[in-house]
Amino acid sequence: MNFKKLLSASAAALMSASLVFSSFSAEAAFAAENDSVLVLGDSIASGNDGATIKFSDIMASYLSSDDIKNMAKNGVTTSSLRDSVTADNTDISKAVADYDSIVISAGGHDYLNAIKSVIKDYLDEGDTLENMTEEKLQVIKDRINADRENAAAKLSKITEVTEPAYENVSASVEAIKEINPDAEVYVLTLYNPFESFASKDDMAATISSLAGSVLNTFNTKLQLIDDITLVPVAEEFAGKTDSYLNVNNKDVNPTKAGQLKIASLVLSDMTETDSKTILGEIFGTLSDEEYAALPPVIKEGVTVIKPDVTTVTAITTPAVTTIADTTTSKSTTITVKIEDIYYPESTTTTTTTSATSSSTSSTSVSSVSSSPATSDKGIAAVAVTGICAAMACLTLRKNRK
Repeated sequence: MNFKKLLSASAAALMSASLVFSSFSAEAAFAAENDSVLVLGDSIASGNDGATIKFSDIMASYLSSDDIKNMAKNGVTTSSLRDSVTADNTDISKAVADYDSIVISAGGHDYLNAIKSVIKDYLDEGDTLENMTEEKLQVIKDRINADRENAAAKLSKITEVTEPAYENVSASVEAIKEINPDAEVYVLTLYNPFESFASKDDMAATISSLAGSVLNTFNTKLQLIDDITLVPVAEEFAGKTDSYLNVNNKDVNPTKAGQLKIASLVLSDMTETDSKTILGEIFGTLSDEEYAALPPVIKEGVTVIKPDVTTVTAITTPAVTTIADTTTSKSTTITVKIEDIYYPESTTTTTTTSATSSSTSSTSVSSVSSSPATSDKGIAAVAVTGICAAMACLTLRKNRK
């Protein structure tokens, strides 16, 4: 009897279950070697406490990973992040030890809290930004305009936030590395949340310019921290905050499009894949309605890539088969392991092999391919101009209880 035919027949007889495999790609390689991710920080990372999708959820879907943990919360400052990482036995410090990659979003609250301390000088006793009416905001605007010179001088003091904020992030990274020396650390740069208001009037332009300058200094200082990867969120959001932030809904946190963009940037650094390729793959999983709802700016230069799926008939359990030898009238036992079977790589292949008249089976291998930051509550009005627009945004950074 031809032994090769006998082995083919026995293997064919054991192929009883279908498995579906995604085509190999950069994200699959990452998931296989470095598949646990911990996300720390503020409302940008928390998705405004669930008000919008989190970039970590997008990453989990893209990487097909169930080991991505998001511990970000609204209102987190760089100092509170530092304390949670450096203190012994906090939930965060303990979690740091268990994850391969750690993503940090922090710093926005430091600056917004400093601006808020200036704004309070123009509020009446008992006023809160959360419940302020349009009429009251106009009164505040008038007060600020009447005290423009002093207001500008007070706002300029936000530059004093940069050094301590940088030191806190640096200390947080150092603590993370002490706990988990092998961890890859990714730090998001800070976008300018006031950019969209720059065209309102001279005061708004001044605020936006000041914020842009100060945040650029902070982002530049982050480059001094050793052994981290800076995720270029600020660069990618520049000039596009109308599309990537929820300003139309009185919120300066990222929209779904903004979170998609952040996810693609983090994934690009993790997998060494172009961010537009990653976006194309993510877009390929969206419904037509979801894709149509995204702003044009995030689609620029991006080709939608539909997922490839390969269906393989394979053995799912260890198997032993007994095949009769019609020549000797004896039984021969052959153990077939999955790794001993070779699957041709052709797009579509069907193989049928007969062993003897007493043992005939078939198997098939087929491939199917389709073508290719925060209160986070929202505020009474962003419609007012100048510093009131900035003031309104502050309430979005307030820690939600």
